[in-house]
Amino acid sequence: MTEYTIERFDAILNKGTSNTTFPAIYIKPDDEFLEFAKKNNYLIGCKIKNSGTVYDDKVLSGILNNKLLDRPNFLNKSGLCVIMLLVKWKGYPEYGRTPSVTFFEIKRQTDVDTNDKDTNDKDTNDKDTPQTKSSYVKNNSLQNNTTTTTLKIILPTIKFLIFLLIVYFLKNRI
Repeated sequence: MTEYTIERFDAILNKGTSNTTFPAIYIKPDDEFLEFAKKNNYLIGCKIKNSGTVYDDKVLSGILNNKLLDRPNFLNKSGLCVIMLLVKWKGYPEYGRTPSVTFFEIKRQTDVDTNDKDTNDKDTNDKDTPQTKSSYVKNNSLQNNTTTTTLKIILPTIKFLIFLLIVYFLKNRI
């Protein structure tokens, strides 16, 4: 797929239950990219280059969503589209760099499991076999830590709310 220049690189605060910050990249899309994203249900693999960040040369999961920022006037006037990367925010690109991004298809988990099973069934001694993109995405440590991080945030919050309920009932009982 074509390599796109990242026009803008920002942090977005999750509006959900946690206050997790995610990186967002803005690109000028073409018809090929929009069709590719639509075909993949707007969940795409992103490989960033030349940003000077921890995101460089890793395949990261991203979601194309122009309604994410609730700024239709900005997005319509600029012609940019937003891809939210599903990893923790680790900072802006180094000053003076021109980062770019290439997109990949992310295979479903069942497809990845089938590929792994086929690979394991083959009797090969070649250790230099390149890793497939889908298994690379599956093994990507930044992507796998997203779920764990979310649980680390949600569980203490629930415990704290239960504690507050107990204190409230005990206080009102006296």
